[in-house]
Amino acid sequence: MPLNIFDTLLALVAHDNAHGTGSAGDHAHGRLDAGRVQVGHLGLGDLAHVLFADGGNLGLVGTKNGLVKKTPIKEYANVRKNGLAAITLRDDDELIEVKLTDDKKDIILVTKDGMCIRFKETDVRSTGRTSMGVRGMNIDDGDEVVAMQLNSQGDCLLIVSANGMGKRTSMGEFTCQNRGGKGVKCYKITEKTGDVIGARAVNEDNEVMLITTEGIIIRIACADISILGRITSGVKLINLTEGVTVASVAKVRDKEEKDTNAQQAAVEITDSAETEESDQPTDQETQDENRGEEE
Repeated sequence: MPLNIFDTLLALVAHDNAHGTGSAGDHAHGRLDAGRVQVGHLGLGDLAHVLFADGGNLGLVGTKNGLVKKTPIKEYANVRKNGLAAITLRDDDELIEVKLTDDKKDIILVTKDGMCIRFKETDVRSTGRTSMGVRGMNIDDGDEVVAMQLNSQGDCLLIVSANGMGKRTSMGEFTCQNRGGKGVKCYKITEKTGDVIGARAVNEDNEVMLITTEGIIIRIACADISILGRITSGVKLINLTEGVTVASVAKVRDKEEKDTNAQQAAVEITDSAETEESDQPTDQETQDENRGEEE
């Protein structure tokens, strides 16, 4: 997630609270560093998702049981130290994804059993912080939602399975339906593929990282992943040893975004240094002060 030290983060835990924090105290780490566990910093238990709160006017929340909730982001403006209730969840439900949006996009939900639904964001009425939300998708017993994406995030939907298989499918193959339906088949599950573990909306020039249950990470260019129809299993994305599966998939932010953020940070540092220099007395001023003290 691209951010600078002055941005505001909104952290939503897997069961219903939201916590706000600045990013100034969170430093960058190397590839093999353990990093710092944000849950410890916030005093939370199980951190699910962090939302970049400085942008967009609506917070969209999706749960594994197929519920979606849309709330004005301003309702999270004054967050207490122990957090705010972000959604009311049943005991068997939890958050799977949070997004910032503007009420003009399409929502896409993907399930573990390879089903998918796309519907208009305007079909979801805006509700308060403590509401449960509305039914986004009617899922079968034993199934659960594993990903929520927006159509504006990419031209294709990348779907990845537990056994390291995956594919891209054009967004055009997922037509809009009414909210609350069962959706359509988006992935052919076999013994070879395993269940769907995640999905990301991607473009041709994006890259993704797959993370295994053993902590191994592989980075793949989306251009190298085949574009196939809805009811297909895809191609091998990563070789796995016996007993190891893919745990999650993440989209790598664009290089242009990184360069822009680096330039902004450089400008901020330069401005700060110039301000500090202007506050320092010049050599001539120092000599004048010393002469005055001697007299």
